[in-house]
Amino acid sequence: MKLFKTYIAVALALFALIPTSCLKNQEDIFDDPSNVRMQQYLDHAKEVLMSAPNGWIFDYAPDRNHSYGMILYTLQFNSGEVTVGSEIAPGEFETSLYKLTNDNGPSLSFDSYNTLMHYFATPSWSHYQALDGDFEFIIMDVKPERIVLKGKRTGNLMALTPLQEDAETYIKKTMASADEQFLVRAAGTVAGKSAEVFLNLDVNRFEITFDDPSVEPAEAYFAFSPTGIRFPIPLEIDGKTVESLDYKFDAATEAGEYSSAAGSSLDVKVATYIPADYAYITDYSGPFTMRLGGKDVDCTLEPNPAEGTVLIKDLNNRYDIVAQYSKGYGTISLTSQELGMNGKNPIKLCSGTGGGFYQAPGMAGVQFHRDTENPNLFNAEIVSSMSKSGEVGRYFVIIEFVDGVAYLCSTPWQIGGMYEFELQSLTKK
Repeated sequence: MKLFKTYIAVALALFALIPTSCLKNQEDIFDDPSNVRMQQYLDHAKEVLMSAPNGWIFDYAPDRNHSYGMILYTLQFNSGEVTVGSEIAPGEFETSLYKLTNDNGPSLSFDSYNTLMHYFATPSWSHYQALDGDFEFIIMDVKPERIVLKGKRTGNLMALTPLQEDAETYIKKTMASADEQFLVRAAGTVAGKSAEVFLNLDVNRFEITFDDPSVEPAEAYFAFSPTGIRFPIPLEIDGKTVESLDYKFDAATEAGEYSSAAGSSLDVKVATYIPADYAYITDYSGPFTMRLGGKDVDCTLEPNPAEGTVLIKDLNNRYDIVAQYSKGYGTISLTSQELGMNGKNPIKLCSGTGGGFYQAPGMAGVQFHRDTENPNLFNAEIVSSMSKSGEVGRYFVIIEFVDGVAYLCSTPWQIGGMYEFELQSLTKK
C-alpha cells in the first residue's frame, strides 16, 4: 500500500509539471487582450456604418419562417443615432438610438423605440409575441460593400449594402419595380444547366430545380431592387456566385427575363411566365357559389390585398370566414378559425369532423386551386392532413365550446343547414 501511494504521488507531481512546461514555451497568438480586440472590432464596425454617405439598404427578414418575405428598410447612421425608412410606410423616416456592444459577440442593437424599426418586434393584443421580428443583431461580417447580420431572435441572416441614391427615391423605385415583377415561374439556364425557377413570393425565395435530376436544387432569399432582384446572401452554385439579377419585361409578350448582373461569376438567364392555374388575389372577388357537402351555397368574396386575405361573406349572416391568399401559388387556403361568440361561448370553424378536429389555424385545411380548363372554377385540395384517412383537411365542422367542452353548433350558426360538411369547390358567377 505504501509503495502504491508513492507511485500516485510521483505521477501527480509529474502531471502538475506538464502544463507548466507547455505554457512556458507557448507564444501569445494575439498582441492585445480579447476585450481590447473586441472594442477595436466594434469601433471599426461603427466607422463602416457611418461611412456610407447615402446610408444603407437593409434587407430585413422578420419571422424565422420568413412568413413576411423580405422587407425593405433603409438606415442612415451617425455617431449615436440612426434614421430609419421602410416600405411599410413610404416617405416616412424616424430617428432613434442604436448601440454597438459585446453581448456574447459583437452586436448591433436598436435600443430605443422606433415605430418603423420595431414594427415586427412589438407585441399587440392580437400578437402577444409580436411578429417574430428582431431589433438586436449579431454582427457576422463587416466590409464597406456588405455587412452581414444575424437576428438574435430569429437566427435569420440579413445584409446591409450601401445606398447609391437617397433613401426615399430608392424605396419608391424598388416598390414600383416589385409591382412589375409579379411573375412567379421561370425557365432557362442556371450555371449553364437547363432549369426551372419558382419565385416564391410568399417568403421571397428563389428556388431552382434542374432538369437533370442528378444536379442538386439550389435556393436563396431575395429582395426586390429598382432593376430586378438582389440576393442579400449571394446565390452560390459550384463555387460561383451572383448577388443580383437584372429584370426586363416585354409588354407585347407579357413575359420577363432575369439575367445575371455584370460582374457575376454565376450565369443565370431565365424567362418568366404565369402558370395557367395561377389566380391573382383580385380574381377572388365578387359573387361565388361554394359547393360543400354536395350542396351549392351562394357567397361573396372580398379580397384585401394589403392583408393578403380574402373574406368569404354571406354564408351565414352572423360571421365572415377568412381565407389566406398565397402570392407564390395564386391560391386561397381555408383552415380552422374562430367565427364569433354565442354569449360567452366561442364558435369555431374547425378542420376535421365531429369525431376529431383541429382548432389551431394552419394545421389542416384546403387550398382552392384554379381549374386550368375552367378559369371560373376553383377546386378544393387538401393543404395538409394529420389523418391518413384524409378526412381531416377536406372536412370541416362548426363547434361551440361551452366551458371548454365541444358541442356541435346550433342552427343559427350553421352553413346551408349543416354543421359538418366537405369543402369541394368555389365557382365564380
